[in-house]
Amino acid sequence: PKKSSYAAGWRREETSEGPTFSHGGALPGTASYLFKRADGRNWLVLFNARRSPRASYLPSALEFDLNRALDKISEWPAHDLFPEFPKHQPLRDLDEVLE
Repeated sequence: PKKSSYAAGWRREETSEGPTFSHGGALPGTASYLFKRADGRNWLVLFNARRSPRASYLPSALEFDLNRALDKISEWPAHDLFPEFPKHQPLRDLDEVLE
């Protein structure tokens, strides 16, 4: 197979570990990117900008660094960490937003 291919909005790339899949999108002032790694870990980023002074498309510019950061994580927690960060709890109602 080819090293890299594109179909239906998805990029597939063959690596020594297996295939990776990615999909990105952008609207004026925003960008998003989803990456499915060959090791089974996936990541998604959302940006409130499409470009920067150094990059015309932020997700592509950061893909290598984001994968490198994920490579450094050797253990994942076995439980949900959100309760440990009360400022990031889901809102119960709109009144909490307006306070």
